[in-house]
Amino acid sequence: MKKTIILILTILFLCGCEAKYNIKIYEDKINEEILIYEKTAILDKYDDEDKVLFEDELNYWELDLDYYNKERYSENNNTGYKYKSYFTHDEYEQLTALNRCYAEFNYQQEPTIKITTSKDFLCLNEYEELKDFEITIETDYKVINSNADKVDGNKLIWKINKNNHKNKPILLELEKHPEKKKLGIKEILIIILFFGLIFINLTVLKKDKKK
Repeated sequence: MKKTIILILTILFLCGCEAKYNIKIYEDKINEEILIYEKTAILDKYDDEDKVLFEDELNYWELDLDYYNKERYSENNNTGYKYKSYFTHDEYEQLTALNRCYAEFNYQQEPTIKITTSKDFLCLNEYEELKDFEITIETDYKVINSNADKVDGNKLIWKINKNNHKNKPILLELEKHPEKKKLGIKEILIIILFFGLIFINLTVLKKDKKK
C-alpha cells in the first residue's frame, strides 16, 4: 500500500493532474476510491509522448494491485481513471492508504467506530510538488464527533495543504447501528402458537357460518 501511494503521487507530478481520495464506511464493508484525472481540455492537448508517459506510469503501479478495480473516469469535464477497493472492517486498519500519510493510524470498532491519527500529514513533507490533498469520508452511521473541515450531508471533508499539514489529524467517531436482536427458540414457539391459534379460530368461524 505504501508503494501504491508513492506511485500515485508520482503520477500527479508527471502529468499535472489531480486526485481525490474517498472512503465510504458502511455496516458491511468499507470502500476506497482513488480518482486520478486531468481536465479533458488539457489532456486533449497532450502530445503522444506525454500520453504514453501517463499510461505507462498508471500501468506500472497497477501491477501490485490485484484487489483494485480500474475503470475509465469521465465526469465534470475531467478525464482519467478510477480505482476502487473493498475491505471488511477487520481488514481496514492494515490496508488503508492513510497508513502511508500518518505515522500513527488507529481504527477502532468497539464500542463506537473511531478513526484517530497523529498530527502531521507526512505526504506533504515528502513531496514538495504536492500542494493540496482532499480526503472525503462518507458514512450512513451517525457522527458523534469529528474535526472535518466541511460537512456536506453524510460526507465529511478534510482539506490539507502546505500551511496546515503539520497539525492536521483526522478525528472521527461514529455511533454504531443497534444490533438486530435474534429471536430465541421461546420467541419462535410463541409466534408459531399465536398464529396457530388465529388459524384455528378462523377455521372454526368458517365452519359455524356454514352451519
